[in-house]
Amino acid sequence: MHLPDGFLSKEVAGGLLGGAAFVFMYAAQHVRQKYFNARAVLKKNLALEGGFSIESSFKLSKKWKKAIQKRMLLAATMGSLVFALQMLNFPISKGTSGHFLGGLLLALVLGPFEAFVVIALVLTVQCVAFSDGGLFVLGGNVFNMGVVAAVGGFYLFRYIWNRIKKTRKNYFVLAAILAWISVVLASTFCAFEIYLSGTTDASVFSAMISYHALIGLGEAGITILVLAYMSKSSPLPFIKQAKENEK
Repeated sequence: MHLPDGFLSKEVAGGLLGGAAFVFMYAAQHVRQKYFNARAVLKKNLALEGGFSIESSFKLSKKWKKAIQKRMLLAATMGSLVFALQMLNFPISKGTSGHFLGGLLLALVLGPFEAFVVIALVLTVQCVAFSDGGLFVLGGNVFNMGVVAAVGGFYLFRYIWNRIKKTRKNYFVLAAILAWISVVLASTFCAFEIYLSGTTDASVFSAMISYHALIGLGEAGITILVLAYMSKSSPLPFIKQAKENEK
């Protein structure tokens, strides 16, 4: 899935870079605003407890800092996990490769835009420090794994989730199915970009999709294992709804 340099034309690579950069700026602003909204909620709760004073101001700063540190630690931990798993590449014909993506997993734990920022940073480090993926096509890799797999996978999950019975069993089944779909869909976009660039013929579709259909099974299994483990101690989005619905 990590496209090397030379696989995309200047026009395709440039367009994908622009699209990925736009989403990154939007996502970064969204995450920043989310953190400040959390501070506003803490401030309101402290005011309700007994008015706002110098003491409560220090208390607010301490609580907010602790909450941000906890969130950043979670993002760093999940990013490190995905980073390690993505380094396991499986060669595919036409010079491409397949591997675990982790897009939907990150999105279900962190939210779509925070997940996108983490994936973009992971792919940048892999590219610059380990030469895993080309610098010229970095926008394409970020678009496929961040926009398509993470953001797209999350909103497809949420769309279906709002239309089915909210139980923990359905949560894990849906997560597994969409983890598989996100991998296949991202590989399809990748194949289309290569084909559109004129790098190879239409056979790249069958090569990429068939391999990633198998890789997607592993992605589904890993996604379920991590979510099941985290759901025991962390209030994951959607899981809380399922637990409340089952009471």
